Amino acid sequence: MKRFYVDTCIWIDYFENRKDKFRPLGEWAFKFFRTVNENNWTIIISDFVIKELRNRFNELLIKEIFKVVKNKKIVSCSKQEFIEGLKLSKDKHISKYDGIHAIIARNYEAILITRDKHFIELNELIKVNKPEDLI
Repeated sequence: MKRFYVDTCIWIDYFENRKDKFRPLGEWAFKFFRTVNENNWTIIISDFVIKELRNRFNELLIKEIFKVVKNKKIVSCSKQEFIEGLKLSKDKHISKYDGIHAIIARNYEAILITRDKHFIELNELIKVNKPEDLI
């Protein structure tokens, strides 16, 4: 069974049905979540994703956002993951949250779903895809 760790930007793309100049980002995120549900795959949601979403949405909306996925597992970042994520972020010159997201995805053997290009530099650590790569 496949597991995915969805970066915060993808949840926002889905919920706000965002678009950029040429691409329907929200539509692709929705289709990815639909594919996840159709295949009974699992989404790993960390407390760090929830923390980032709280910067934009209240608790009620966050719960509503997560309803799109049937199989989800909410996890907490351990102290060791936090420390390792901070070290990774420093070594790779990425944000601390991105380093922590990468470590959590690795530890849950999940494919990281994101649009952030700097995660590509972490391909020796984790597998990274965009939502549209999997629909």
